[in-house]
Amino acid sequence: MPMKTPYRVINPPEFVFAYRDRVRALRNQNWNSLYNAFQSGNRKKLRRKKAFYFENEANRAAYLYEAGLRFPNTRDWETELAYFQPLEPLRHAIDWWRSPKSNGGYRYVCDLSAHMKAAHLMVADVIRAQMEVPCFIYNVKRSDYRADGTGRNALVSKLLEKLSAGYIHYRVFDVRDCFNSVNPDAIKRLPLPWRIYENTLKLSNLNLRHDIVRDQRHIDDTTGKGIIIHAGGASGPEGLLQGSPSSNVVLAYLLQDLPQPCPQDGCVLLFGDDLIALSRTATIAERVDETVTQFFEQPDLGPLHLHRRAAGHGGHFEYLGYEFIFSETTGDWHVSLSARNWDKLTRARNDEALRHWPMYGSGVDFHIRRRMMRSLSGHPALSDVNGVADALVYGGWDLAELAAHDQQVNRRL
Repeated sequence: MPMKTPYRVINPPEFVFAYRDRVRALRNQNWNSLYNAFQSGNRKKLRRKKAFYFENEANRAAYLYEAGLRFPNTRDWETELAYFQPLEPLRHAIDWWRSPKSNGGYRYVCDLSAHMKAAHLMVADVIRAQMEVPCFIYNVKRSDYRADGTGRNALVSKLLEKLSAGYIHYRVFDVRDCFNSVNPDAIKRLPLPWRIYENTLKLSNLNLRHDIVRDQRHIDDTTGKGIIIHAGGASGPEGLLQGSPSSNVVLAYLLQDLPQPCPQDGCVLLFGDDLIALSRTATIAERVDETVTQFFEQPDLGPLHLHRRAAGHGGHFEYLGYEFIFSETTGDWHVSLSARNWDKLTRARNDEALRHWPMYGSGVDFHIRRRMMRSLSGHPALSDVNGVADALVYGGWDLAELAAHDQQVNRRL
């Protein structure tokens, strides 16, 4: 039991926890009220509810907590809330740097302050309350604060269902420099108060600051991947901020009119800027490919440039860190890890083996399997989790490396 110091008696942590729970509950009530106002079609009431949502003290406190701020007593929370007014200009600097991509090029990454992050969290929820998220978008919650039917694993389950039903002609795309390519004029169409757009989303009004030191650190960590980035000549972020909690929701709002083929012909599924189209025939697949490409290349939207990563039928392809494999023997589709995730987990396995080998020797398998199962818990859509774990634990050992490491340790002893 913690000692009762004078500070603890005056500022018991139980009060802070009760305050946190209360503002969260009020925030949820206000979100439901905003959602109901949108459903009612009363535009005047909706406009009033949106302004209230950004001004409400309980909402602001709940989002500051989600943004990572913690205070030991309610008085500090009240003091902080006086400085956080989303409808007013936020003067905090936003550091940005260029992070190389594994497949070449780089992306602009932004580090938002707690106040700016909280404002973007509010923006995301206000937009979500005013849109009926289409069933083909899987990275945005449908309603309330639940994620039922959304997420990567839900999309993988839907893909397996469609592939098993005969939609075997696939096209896998991603959008090149998606957030940075969004047309700033398209952001003006968002259903938000104008002051929120001016103070939170319009990049020319924000205090963007190039973090050259972090830029250089990412160059050193690339180990040959990505490209060499020079300190000069950077134009900075455009469109949407990479690292903002609202960017995915804004993108989903802009892409909610993505054309879909007839249900009996195929489907197009979206997760952020990763897209997959499934069709019954090659002719339909080509037509869907052309239609989707034309949609993304609209000048009003970006244009956003689609990059086709894979195309074909049957066989196997990779999407969202998984590999989808068609078995000629059973006639079924199976889900395994993508090549990149295999490499990542194999390196983790080797690191784990080198760390435990001096202590356990050949008995290191138990510790490696426990580490692999913990890592694979993030991939519940795998068809055979235990089979993948066994392949990682018992396959492809570099025994020479382990033996050399063992000898080196013995020499030190």
